[in-house]
Amino acid sequence: WLLDMSNRLQRYVQDEKTRLSLLKQVHLEASRAELQPELVLAVIQVESNFDSYAISSAGAQGIMQVMPFWLKEIGRPADNLIVLKTNLRMGCTILKY
Repeated sequence: WLLDMSNRLQRYVQDEKTRLSLLKQVHLEASRAELQPELVLAVIQVESNFDSYAISSAGAQGIMQVMPFWLKEIGRPADNLIVLKTNLRMGCTILKY
């Protein structure tokens, strides 16, 4: 899975080390939330085109475009949505919900 997805994402994330790290984190968080990692990757492509620093005009932040109000809802108001791990964890939790 990792090699196949790495080849598919090469045009979006050129650096191999960054790409493999992203894929491992996506797989971990998707599995934790009982989601298919491919679904999470599809959401990421549509929402941010794999840009971890994306901020929408509505205020959604990060790779999965999580709205900041979710930090308070989930009980972690001090977290930073630009941090990849945090954004993936929140995004997968919200997607599962």
